Amino acid sequence: MKKYFMTVATVVLFGIGFAASDEKSSSSSESKSESQQTEQTQADREASEKQVKIDKIAKMAYQKGWDERMNRRDFPDPKTLAEIAYLVRYGVEPTESGEEERWNIFSENYVKGYEAAWEELKRRVTSEDL
Repeated sequence: MKKYFMTVATVVLFGIGFAASDEKSSSSSESKSESQQTEQTQADREASEKQVKIDKIAKMAYQKGWDERMNRRDFPDPKTLAEIAYLVRYGVEPTESGEEERWNIFSENYVKGYEAAWEELKRRVTSEDL
């Protein structure tokens, strides 16, 4: 009887040990999955915040370009005006390291606003002539 009891007890202990190790591995895989989801959520949030900043810069630059063209009588190069506006707004040269992305967004939208205002002015002049 002792033989059977010891055998059964040994089998039960091994079973409990295997069950416990399965729980640890499944919980560690669940925690890995949760951490991956957390990292993905954080990455999505950062991407969203970056896009909001890009949109804000683009809208502001477009408006500055529009206003500049509407208030001028001469025809300077809009890229030069964009550089000046960028320097005034951010206090750094657009050619400095780390400014490439923001400068490209700013200058592209500044020029778009400038050109759109010019088209509006031309449209106004031609409609008044009729």
